[in-house]
Amino acid sequence: MNLSSLSQFGSILGRPFRGTVLLLLILGIGVESVFGQREVSRVVPRDSHFLGFHSYFDGDYDDALRSFRDAARDGIRSTEGRWIDSICYHTMMGECYYKMGQLDQALEQYSSGLQLLVAHKDWLLRIQFPANVGPSASVKKSTITWGVSKRRSALGRIPETMLTSFGRLNNEQALRRGGVVRPPEYFPVRVSEIVRCSVLAIRRRHELMGPASPHDELTRQVFGALMDRPARVNHWSQGWIDAQLGLAYSAAGQFPQAVEQLNRAIVVDGQYDHILTSTVLLELGKLALRQEKFDIAADYFLEATYAAVPFSQPDVMEEAFRLGALTHLVSNGRGVYPPLLPAVAWARTNRFRDLQASLLLLASEGFSIAGDMPRAATLLSEARSIIARRTMREGRIGARFEYQTAAHNFQQGKINLGRRSLASTMKFQRNGSLWLFHLRLVDQQFQSKVITPRIANSLFAKVLREPTAADWLLQPTETLSYCMTPHVPQMENWLMVAQDRKEHDLAIEIADRIRRHRFLASLPLGGRLLALRWVLEASENSISKTAKLQRQDILARYPAYAELSRQAGAVYRELGQQPLLAENAEDQQALSDRLSELSQLSQQQEVFLWQIALRREAAEFAFPPLYSADQVKQRMSRGQVVLGFFGTQQGMFGFALSKEKYSSWPIKSPAEVRKTLVTLLREMGHVDRNSQLPIAKLKEDGWREHASKLAEMLIKPAGPEVWNEVDELIIVPEGLLWLVPFEALPVVRGSETESLLSVVPIRFAPTLSLAVPDQRRPRPTARTAVVAGKLYNREDDEISQEAMSELLRTVPGSSQLETPLPAPSAMTAKFWDRLIVMDDVDDRTPGPYDWSPAQIDRGKAGSALADWFQLPWGAPPQILLPGFHTPAESALKRSKNAVGGSHMFLSVCGLMSTGANTILISRWRPGGQNHYDLIREFAQELPHGSPSAAWQRSVTLARQTELDPEREPRIRPGSAREIIRADHPFFWAGHMLVDTGSRPIHDDQPPQAALK
Repeated sequence: MNLSSLSQFGSILGRPFRGTVLLLLILGIGVESVFGQREVSRVVPRDSHFLGFHSYFDGDYDDALRSFRDAARDGIRSTEGRWIDSICYHTMMGECYYKMGQLDQALEQYSSGLQLLVAHKDWLLRIQFPANVGPSASVKKSTITWGVSKRRSALGRIPETMLTSFGRLNNEQALRRGGVVRPPEYFPVRVSEIVRCSVLAIRRRHELMGPASPHDELTRQVFGALMDRPARVNHWSQGWIDAQLGLAYSAAGQFPQAVEQLNRAIVVDGQYDHILTSTVLLELGKLALRQEKFDIAADYFLEATYAAVPFSQPDVMEEAFRLGALTHLVSNGRGVYPPLLPAVAWARTNRFRDLQASLLLLASEGFSIAGDMPRAATLLSEARSIIARRTMREGRIGARFEYQTAAHNFQQGKINLGRRSLASTMKFQRNGSLWLFHLRLVDQQFQSKVITPRIANSLFAKVLREPTAADWLLQPTETLSYCMTPHVPQMENWLMVAQDRKEHDLAIEIADRIRRHRFLASLPLGGRLLALRWVLEASENSISKTAKLQRQDILARYPAYAELSRQAGAVYRELGQQPLLAENAEDQQALSDRLSELSQLSQQQEVFLWQIALRREAAEFAFPPLYSADQVKQRMSRGQVVLGFFGTQQGMFGFALSKEKYSSWPIKSPAEVRKTLVTLLREMGHVDRNSQLPIAKLKEDGWREHASKLAEMLIKPAGPEVWNEVDELIIVPEGLLWLVPFEALPVVRGSETESLLSVVPIRFAPTLSLAVPDQRRPRPTARTAVVAGKLYNREDDEISQEAMSELLRTVPGSSQLETPLPAPSAMTAKFWDRLIVMDDVDDRTPGPYDWSPAQIDRGKAGSALADWFQLPWGAPPQILLPGFHTPAESALKRSKNAVGGSHMFLSVCGLMSTGANTILISRWRPGGQNHYDLIREFAQELPHGSPSAAWQRSVTLARQTELDPEREPRIRPGSAREIIRADHPFFWAGHMLVDTGSRPIHDDQPPQAALK
């Protein structure tokens, strides 16, 4: 039927054309619309759109998505694209993707919907609104069972469907100037649903965009379109514009203006609730919560649940209840959030399964925190029965369920079951985490140059921030997901921004953050457990004021843990007063019994740590510490210089930092560095870990050329006089550079070329912040535990036995450990002030924490470094490991890529995280008499000065020593007997001293141990 036929049909009925079209639209008779296609004149959004809501509210998001997608196919289209009704289809498809954690697809749908809103920004001006809003006859509010509203507003009577016009309302200009005359057509539209979905798209897109939202072009376009206030002037529909504009202000980061607009949007026509009232109250609650106005936020959230009922908005109710429960919790409300249980029954009666499951999880968490585990378990089981039969089990609610299940299992001591549930949550969070999505989004915008470097720097600082107390309190799952997910590439891009902007201090700090993150990401729960151990069990002089306050809060909330800690501390102090070795069998049994008691207490504490880790408790990451460049400089002494390196996907850089100066330079070819290092190590005689060298090889100096080349690539050229001003050099390696024997690299001082260690004392640090002292300082007189063995498997027993006797005789307070130990080394190591392992370290383990530092009980439970992390957490402040192995001993043949030093970096960080300040660790071990003498000399000297000066002195003495080939098993047998000194770097450059720069305290000062 064409327009002419319609006109004739209208005149037959005696009605004007406008009324004819309206009648036919109501009757469902097809018209040839101005969109250039034949439309079935049904109200839009289509009825099929609403068919998806049953599945959506039931938690079957896949079915709902299919329904919304089908409805979208029937949406109105023209030659200019989709019309305004498609906002609804895009928004609800976005909601399904959001619930399922498919955030990229969700953002795409919300953006598509808002692009239509911008394109048709004046659509409300074409709506035939009723002149006034009257009171509604609805009685749905009477069904509310969880409280009574304090608001005095009435429910407004606003038609769901109204007419909108197509074509020109005024054709006078077209008639006067010529052109196509388009008489207006009127079409029924579900205005409220389009407005609701447009508001939902704005606020959800803001949630997904996060910190990037104010800098987004579409955000600006939506804001600009709404600033024109495209609705009838002085009409109640301006209230809907207020709501949209308030959310647009919020998305643009203008929160005071958002509050002003939203307050005007709570009611329309001065007194009536409307389709957006619940959402407006919800958003006002969020803004109040943001300002920590908890009482106001709580009222807004509760009122939002009431306002949502007449409009059947369980999705708004779910969010309002969730945030209401959170507000109750963070404002120290007692017990479970009161409205939850009545609301659960209401949701069950109304068959809103999505809402019901969420409320059950909230109530379960509340009872769990209150210690009512039976009620928590009952509610968790009920939630499981609802979730398991629906696709919500794979979505956001399913992840929340698994997280609560993990917390519940941890609280019952079922650690393995809890870890499995937590793994399920983290599997969802990899794609569904908002924090991680914000991080990826900022990184994508930076790489695509959508944002300027200045904005990128600001956004990276937000999305790569250290987790705050507020983060743990408000979003523990998100915060834990962030901690457990490696994000080095994004941090490297931030570093690149800082470098390009010449913000050198920031670049130094970001480089240190990257190192720190690499270590923490390698630990269980992203270092969360380690953070809790430091906060709860480190000595007070080892942690910040913030951490001390966190300790008080946690111990107050977990009195059972506090009691365990008190008991363990008493046993620890008692054992600390006893000798390392028992004198008789009776004393040995008593020692074993007390250690067993300490072990049981510590295991119970560890179970508590898993519980606390998933809770909303803030715990500062005290190790590795994180200092700004200025803070590092303040802790440095004059004459100290840091030679640091950091590498990214874009390249490697070196920097030098002193108390007064900073300079940086690019390492032009990391590949050439690796190649030169391999050649240098081969020329030094490194073929494999057990190879023997002929004396002729030790007389060759071919290695010097490659050492000089390596020095030129790594150390920025400086005048010979510079080294006269350096009192101590602190090296912070990166990746492969952990395997470089910096000590042997030649530098020019005055007119002479000397090895770097001859010129200046050297120590290493895994991070820049660990290059400067903390509050812990070892005592000069220490109890030294010595592990006997062989540093080289082919050496004579006589050599190692004599060396051990000499060490025990000359190092005060030393005792040789005997097997079996009274308890695993993870327990006994806490009572050693110094550990010297004169044994070959078996490093054939899959991970950097699987090897045994003490070696005496290797292969047994409780011997691995990973076990040392656990309570009663701690390690000797000084550890000497002259038998450690790295790929350097085989010229990197065991290292498949340029990060062959990562194992050493993580191992060193692991040892220091348990309390070690000074670590002597070998890149390769030369073995033999000279090696034993070198270690003994260092151990003797350690209590009397700085470790770096002690090591430099010990190496100087060792290099002057005449070698006896018969007592040096790494020298090939049969070599001519001749005098040769240990000046070749094979014998002294294989060790690196890792140290924080702490100085021993005097005997008359109180000890500052790392542990209680």
